[in-house]
Amino acid sequence: MAPRTTLPDTLQRKRPVLCTLTEVQRHSSSLYSICVVIIVLLEFLYVNVGGRVFKVSWDLFRKEGINFFTGPLMDNIFSPHYKPGVTVMSPVYIERDPDLFADIISHLRGYTIQIKDEVHRRNLLKDAQYYVFRQLADKLITADTALDGFSDQNRADVLLLLTDVRIPNVQLPRAKEWVHGQWSECQLQYKKNTTVYALLVQLSGFFVQVHYNGSFWVSMDLEKDSDQKLMKIAQAVKAAQVDPQLHIDDTCALTIDDGSWSTLEGLLTCKGWETCLQCPHTSQHAHMSPMSHTPLSPQHPKDSEAAQENTRPPIVGHQHSPCKVLRLGVQRAMTGLYLVDQSLVMRGVRLEAISSRRQLNMKRPFLPKE
Repeated sequence: MAPRTTLPDTLQRKRPVLCTLTEVQRHSSSLYSICVVIIVLLEFLYVNVGGRVFKVSWDLFRKEGINFFTGPLMDNIFSPHYKPGVTVMSPVYIERDPDLFADIISHLRGYTIQIKDEVHRRNLLKDAQYYVFRQLADKLITADTALDGFSDQNRADVLLLLTDVRIPNVQLPRAKEWVHGQWSECQLQYKKNTTVYALLVQLSGFFVQVHYNGSFWVSMDLEKDSDQKLMKIAQAVKAAQVDPQLHIDDTCALTIDDGSWSTLEGLLTCKGWETCLQCPHTSQHAHMSPMSHTPLSPQHPKDSEAAQENTRPPIVGHQHSPCKVLRLGVQRAMTGLYLVDQSLVMRGVRLEAISSRRQLNMKRPFLPKE
């Protein structure tokens, strides 16, 4: 006996139709053809992605839960394809890369995607986010976790590219206020899957200026995209501003011109130091927030007794010493993000930098032989 078919409510509209395809064909060949098309549409999606047509089962898309295909697109397909005054609606067409879509379909079928390079990974991530394939997007986000057994809390860290940080996953630190020496308590947290980690981010391709006037402080020239992402993170944790300084202490692993440095003091032997034209006297410039116009350094006490204890990360210079500056090109940097006195603060964990154009040229790769 031929199987009986019930059409979905979105197609029936008012009352269910229970019949066999044989019965339909006996009464009307055109109605039979329509029913066959409907049954095929219920099982498969025919979609044109960037000029290439794909036939994909709906069950494959359902593996990723609610997404672009099982949500608005499915509703559009199983709704009437006409509007008042319009006789024909456009077919399903998506203006995305068909090769990337093919990779994604292979992943949904259980195959491993062969990532060709970083550009390929980034483009796959963009399309996975466009199609709302959250599980695939999470896998494509480059992350590394480590257990920091040297901290007081024996905590787990997660390292993400700054561009890969998902704002909804960023969480407030455990401590509501900065306590001197307790950096880990005010570090932002990040939820990945069901685990909460201390958040580290990786940046690349920017410049820093190491200022010295008796003490050190480090300013940053970040790219526009990095600035914007940090501002979004600051807004998410209700920080009033992003601290323009990069805080570096003796726990930061510094590599400059392929040499390892344990402290900033060692950089005084480097060539390239110049007189700082922006802040000839550090007391007039170095520690003022451009937004709040209040000192960013720890020593902005309300009374003389408070001056004896740091309440912010310690970076202060002598009032009348001329400032010298060393410009460094940062190839890669790993930093922690902290919420300190309503500011989003970056504290260096590891930096790889170069100090001169000659060192930059030493790093330039040759093209491969023909």
